[in-house]
Amino acid sequence: MIAKRLALIASLILMPSIANATASLECSGTGDEDVSLLLTLGTAPVLAVVGGRIDTPTESFAFIANAGETEIIVGQGFTDEGTLSVDFVDPNVETILVSLRLVRARGDKELAEAGVLTIRQTEAFAVNCFSG
Repeated sequence: MIAKRLALIASLILMPSIANATASLECSGTGDEDVSLLLTLGTAPVLAVVGGRIDTPTESFAFIANAGETEIIVGQGFTDEGTLSVDFVDPNVETILVSLRLVRARGDKELAEAGVLTIRQTEAFAVNCFSG
């Protein structure tokens, strides 16, 4: 029994993690330099936002918040070939604090991503993004 548990623990530790390989999504405000978003995305069959920071002229949000920042977690998210949507909530999952809605268009060599970043359902900013 103990040997089976140890084997299970060892296999979980040695199993490749989907969060090891990551990509990023970076957005900046259209006409507003004080708006920025940086998300770290894990590679998985579904959207996996594993880290991030969002700054606006009035407030900053982060997965690991420092003094003066608001802590956020992912409430829900979806992506497909043409869109990306993520709602970030407070750690108690009581309120949607930030929403990101992007539309994607892919050309022969380029990917264009643009959309709206909504803060506390009261402020909205146009953003241009690129994936890295």
